[in-house]
Amino acid sequence: AALVDVLVALLEARPLAVSRTAVEVSGGMDSALTAMATARALGPGVMSVGAQFEGTMGAAQRGRRRMLCECGEFDDLEVPAMRFAPFGPASHRRRCFGVWPEDENYPELFETVFGTLADAGIDTLITGLGGDELYVAYEGEEEAHTPLSLAGSHYLTAEGKRLAGATAPAYPPGRLQESCWKAAAGRAQRLLRHGLWPVYPYHSTDLAAFVGSLPVEYRRDRRLLRRALTRVTGDAVFETDYVKEGFRDVAVRGITDNRDWLIATAERSGLLQSRLLDGAYIRKQLAAEPAGLADRDFNYLYFFLTICCFFQPPDG
Repeated sequence: AALVDVLVALLEARPLAVSRTAVEVSGGMDSALTAMATARALGPGVMSVGAQFEGTMGAAQRGRRRMLCECGEFDDLEVPAMRFAPFGPASHRRRCFGVWPEDENYPELFETVFGTLADAGIDTLITGLGGDELYVAYEGEEEAHTPLSLAGSHYLTAEGKRLAGATAPAYPPGRLQESCWKAAAGRAQRLLRHGLWPVYPYHSTDLAAFVGSLPVEYRRDRRLLRRALTRVTGDAVFETDYVKEGFRDVAVRGITDNRDWLIATAERSGLLQSRLLDGAYIRKQLAAEPAGLADRDFNYLYFFLTICCFFQPPDG
């Protein structure tokens, strides 16, 4: 309950209006709690938006979204994610500097959503971005999270791995992790272009200090978040039957449908000729069926492609 109260207080400190505010509801835990806090702070009638996925995972996600939207009494807009797979001809990723590599996975979908929100008179969007970073495990605690490390990537040459392993992070230590600010900066420029002000309730040093001070059993597997959602919604699905929504199937579709353009863009970017990258290995990954790649290799491939898109020659 204290976690919900903190989020409500963070939202109530802002001059928000029901008729001009929207909240993201993905069906995941992070956005679920910010959505419930928004409903408590502003009351019924807030607009909600979210992607709709397919398959067994999608069915579970749609069920959670319906439950949350009914609980919060939101005016909901749900968009099929597969219709907006990444890297397509109309994607902003096809423009030089169009989408930051650290931006979200869904810019193609949300560019459409942002325009719709602006047309509906919305000027503020509340998001659950940054929730992942709250539930850290510190050195010496069990089940410590190991981030995706470039130093161990097959994408790098021996020189690249040495450099990645020896380079200290430029971001100063603090309560909020570097990925919070990178993702927020990457996404905010697109929101502002549509006249939408982004609100990130989880990007609070006080909130991060509170969660970080809790015993590890409350942070492990986001137990605190799961219990808070059960209490605020009256539905225990996040504790008992949670199937996390995932973007991979949509990303696979985008890579498969646009493979020739992506390979050409990677070649023109000059990155494959870098002495720090193993161009032969990356070309092999690009030629493989993305659906068959291991998760780690797929994540590296997707991130590499977003970098190539960002630094493509201006003439496209």
